Amino acid sequence: MLSGNYASKKGYEKNYIEFVAKSFLTTFYIVISYGCTFSLIGYKMSSLFLIATALLIIGCLFLFRTSIKLPTISNSYLFICTTSLISLVLFSGGINSPVLPWLICIPFIANIIFRTLGVWVWTTLIISVISTLSYLNLFNIHLTNLLDQNSNSLSLFLLLNVGLVLTLILFTYTNWQYRYKKGGKTIIKNVQYITQDEMDYFSVNWNFMKDKFQLKYSHIIRIIDDYFFLTEHEKKYAFIDYLKLDPDELAESMNVSKRTIETNFYRVRKKLKVNKIDYRSLKELEGN
Repeated sequence: MLSGNYASKKGYEKNYIEFVAKSFLTTFYIVISYGCTFSLIGYKMSSLFLIATALLIIGCLFLFRTSIKLPTISNSYLFICTTSLISLVLFSGGINSPVLPWLICIPFIANIIFRTLGVWVWTTLIISVISTLSYLNLFNIHLTNLLDQNSNSLSLFLLLNVGLVLTLILFTYTNWQYRYKKGGKTIIKNVQYITQDEMDYFSVNWNFMKDKFQLKYSHIIRIIDDYFFLTEHEKKYAFIDYLKLDPDELAESMNVSKRTIETNFYRVRKKLKVNKIDYRSLKELEGN
C-alpha cells in the first residue's frame, strides 16, 4: 500500500488516503515521462528540471510514513507542482509559453484533494500568476525563452496540449473511481466515508444535518435524536463523534479550533456515560 498505515494512524478514511497517494504517483509518472520525452527531442535543460521535480514529488509519498498531517503533505505536493510549472512558464516565454495551459492542473487537482478553503487558495495563486503575465504582456514586456532554443515549437505545443487533455482525463477518471467505485474496496478501520461537501454540513445546526444525512445514516440519526438528555448542539457532536473523523480536518471544515471540537466531544461522552450509554458502542447500535 502506497501510504502504509497512515490512514489508520491518523483516523482518515483509507480509500481517500489511497486516492491522494495515487494522485501523487500519477503526477510522478506524467512528469518523468515528459522529462524523458523532452530529452529525446532536444530540450535537455527542461528535461533535467522535470526529472528533479519528479523526484521531489515521489518524495511526498514518503511523508505518509511520518506523523505529518495530511493537509501539510498535500500542500507540499501542490507547492512542488506549482513551483515547477510557474518556473517553466517564466523561463519559457511567459504569457507565450507552451507550458502556460498546464497551470490549470493546479486548481483542478486542488479541487479533488482539498476542502473549499484549499481550493480557493491555490486557484487564487494561479489566477494571480496569469494576471501578472497578462499585465506584463499588455505593456509589451515579454519574457525570453531561457531554458531551450528549439525549432520544433509547433510540435512542442501539440505535445504539451495533447498531454494536458489526457492528464485531466486521467485525473478525472481516478477521481471518479475514488468517489463512485469505493464500494468494491475494503475499509480496514471503522471510519465512515464522508465527502468534502458533506463536511461543510457540520458547521450548521442539528436539524439541517438530520435532513442531509437522513438517507445515508437513518438509523443512527434516529438513535441520537431520541437522546432527550442531549441538546441539539450536543446531538450534532454525538453524530460527528460517531463518524470518527480526524479533529484537525473537522476544525478546518467547521472553522472552529480543535480544542472546541474536543471539548464538545468530552461533554457529549460524559452525558452518554451518565445515562449508561457507551458512545463507542453506537456502531453496534446502528446494526440492531
